[in-house]
Amino acid sequence: MVQNLARKIPLLMQNNFELDYAKYCGVELKNKTAGIIGKAISEKAKGLGMNLVYWSKNSKTDLGSYIELDELFKTSGFIFPTMSALTVQYYTVMTDQTGKLHQLLTFSSKTVFTTRDLSNIWGYNNYDSLIERIEYFTKTKKLQKIQKGMYAIVGRDIDEFELANKLRSPSYISFETVLHKDGIIFQWNKRITLASNKSIQLALSKYVIIFRQLKDPILLNKNSVENVDNYYIATKERAFLDMLYINPKFQFDNLRGIDFDKVHSLLGIYNRKSLSNIVEKLEKHVGSY
Repeated sequence: MVQNLARKIPLLMQNNFELDYAKYCGVELKNKTAGIIGKAISEKAKGLGMNLVYWSKNSKTDLGSYIELDELFKTSGFIFPTMSALTVQYYTVMTDQTGKLHQLLTFSSKTVFTTRDLSNIWGYNNYDSLIERIEYFTKTKKLQKIQKGMYAIVGRDIDEFELANKLRSPSYISFETVLHKDGIIFQWNKRITLASNKSIQLALSKYVIIFRQLKDPILLNKNSVENVDNYYIATKERAFLDMLYINPKFQFDNLRGIDFDKVHSLLGIYNRKSLSNIVEKLEKHVGSY
């Protein structure tokens, strides 16, 4: 069969044995590289003077050089898939994995992926097939499991805000994290603070993440909550009000950075008269110096 391929017999047959020597000139098999998936015809290929490389799922042989599948396809002039049906299935899964990883690396800017993210990117409807792919990538150290249902690409830096935001849904970055980032408070540690529907603190690897509970009408109102770089984050005015809502006595360091016109436009979200009174006092205090 390989000799027929080398002589381009199938192409000749397809074109009704068209007599065109330049187009159908065959190739010499000697010194060509034979990539063998399995081992069944290693001796025959060697007898044709071919250089042998092979991949086998279970065992190795002395008839040629063992290489991984991806490298075999890159370097072989002729490929012999001498496999059982089970090995064909295994190979199909493995080659499919390469394309799936390429999709993540090339077409997604995310640094953290939920199971649902991976399903949407890869177009999987079958849950078992999706989990099979994910498990393969974690075993081969292409994906890092952060926690159940959440993964990161090995070698790609994790965005800490994206990670925190994906740990609970709905949620958004707010409170001290935003206020410190925007210079409204000067002192804050590296803990990440978010608004969510439940108050909970999580320690995950090097991160400490604090979720503070807000009522659903406030939490689900996305006014001045921006979708930035794969996560949701409050503006400084929204974070300012979130902070006062849960802690009316909170001390700020630099209220000159707050746009109080924007603050007044957001007060209706909280439906709390006492919050409006606090804002008015703080605004007057800023105007006094």
